[in-house]
Amino acid sequence: MEQAIELSLEEAFIGITKTILTSSDGNIPGRLEVKIPAGVNDKQRIRIPKKGGPGSNGGGPGDLFIVTRVRRHPRFRRSGNDLEIDLQVTPEDSVLGTVIEITNLQNKTLEVRIPPLTQNNARIRLAGQGMPNSTGGFGDLLGNVVITIPERVSSEEKRLYEQIRSLRTEN
Repeated sequence: MEQAIELSLEEAFIGITKTILTSSDGNIPGRLEVKIPAGVNDKQRIRIPKKGGPGSNGGGPGDLFIVTRVRRHPRFRRSGNDLEIDLQVTPEDSVLGTVIEITNLQNKTLEVRIPPLTQNNARIRLAGQGMPNSTGGFGDLLGNVVITIPERVSSEEKRLYEQIRSLRTEN
């Protein structure tokens, strides 16, 4: 037998125990607690021995396979054991460098250093801040730098941008 369980990315990160409804002979529903390990992947199959349907010709029960369905997260994307996140950076911060704060899946604030002259789509790796893996370690958190242009600028800001352009043109 096979049954799907839907999880959030946070639940997949920490691992959880879920109670599911089962039916050993197709008629009688029962409840079963299923332990989902930390770091579980989308569409991963978890085998639970002897909790499936009855065997043929009076044989013992078969195995139950739990198939995990990990929902998309609004901020993080998963790639194996790595997590990816967009880092919104202003043009001036990408040129001068800055430190921005992000919140990881455990609601812990992390500081991310954006070096001076960081280009759009640059990747910044935070080692060990990704999903747990089967060996007890963690993947990485990969920040994708997205330079965001302001929708409006003041007349003073426009003047300064024009001054920068003129300096760059002269050089």
